[in-house]
Amino acid sequence: MKEFLLRPALALAGGKEIADHWFYVRDGQVVRSGAGEPPPLPEGIPVLSPPFALEPLVDCHVHLSLGGSFDPSERKRVAGFDDEEALERVMNLLEEYRRAGICAVRDGGTPRGLAFKAAELADKNPGRYAKVFPSAGPLFKKGLYGGFLGRGAETVEEGFSLIEEGAKRGARQIKILASGLNSLEVPGETGKEQFTPGELSELTRFSRSLGLGTMIHVNGTLGAVLDSAPQSVEHAFWPKEGEIEKLSASESFWTPTFVAWSSLSGNPSLGPNQKKVVEITAKRHGEDISKGISHGAKLLPGSDAGTPGVSHVSGFFSEVSALVSLGADLNSLAGNAASLAARLSGFPGLREGGEAGFVLYDSWPEDISSPTAVCFGGELTLLK
Repeated sequence: MKEFLLRPALALAGGKEIADHWFYVRDGQVVRSGAGEPPPLPEGIPVLSPPFALEPLVDCHVHLSLGGSFDPSERKRVAGFDDEEALERVMNLLEEYRRAGICAVRDGGTPRGLAFKAAELADKNPGRYAKVFPSAGPLFKKGLYGGFLGRGAETVEEGFSLIEEGAKRGARQIKILASGLNSLEVPGETGKEQFTPGELSELTRFSRSLGLGTMIHVNGTLGAVLDSAPQSVEHAFWPKEGEIEKLSASESFWTPTFVAWSSLSGNPSLGPNQKKVVEITAKRHGEDISKGISHGAKLLPGSDAGTPGVSHVSGFFSEVSALVSLGADLNSLAGNAASLAARLSGFPGLREGGEAGFVLYDSWPEDISSPTAVCFGGELTLLK
């Protein structure tokens, strides 16, 4: 369907609710739009009148190369694929993402760089696959957390070289590890800080100079990370007093990845004391997220899919549901994600003069995992 009129009863676009609005789409572009009755159109133009339309959804934190299982043998099986098998698996995932209305994913980086090849293939067939915003392998301080995903740097200069290498390969952002992981033994322990405040600022500034965003993994104090003004802050468990307010007042997005942690309560390999730490940490993180929402934090929905216990595709909807239950609204979540995607690359939406992109539903979706149609990459796919 190359030409049609879209007349949703309600649309969420650009972070705003739009009622009684029409969009005239031709050859993949929104050529005209307006409120009320549309002007006369050529005879026979199809009219889509769904109850609800959203701009394309974006999962803002995934690990395409990871399997998401609690089962160590399954994680080992996925990690053991050769490059051809691993890429085939990733492309199948991207097809599933797109059919669910998740039209883009921001990958957190892999050692083999599969996301670069997947991004290239997906861009050639946007009617079939979700778009990929690839990262280079996460940048971490040698000897500290991160070796299973990325490459370490001993000095800022080494970091610059790795960032340049990632840019040449097609990275849209650089992921930097500023801390370790949350402890499963002691609530509030988050590992050693990886870079000094000065080093972190230099790495972020250098990334920006190459036109790259930065997504910074951090748990514990947020001070140095916020001072470096990253594009987004990832996780942010156990911040210090007043740092949620500072994060909320900043220009940085925040991807809290709540479900990636809370789902650990279902990990059969954890003991009772570890599950208690999971519960304590999740409760505190939920409180911080709610506080951030009340202070205007720019939340991004990011599932951390691929980490133990978080499945691809469904993990995104679980994260959105959790964030909404903590006080976020779907409008702002979708709007923030679309805004980020637009910064990383020209991104389809419901803007007159731009490429058409939307997800349709047959009712106001309490559950956004069941769209009736998806338009992305110039192709409308009817699902029901």
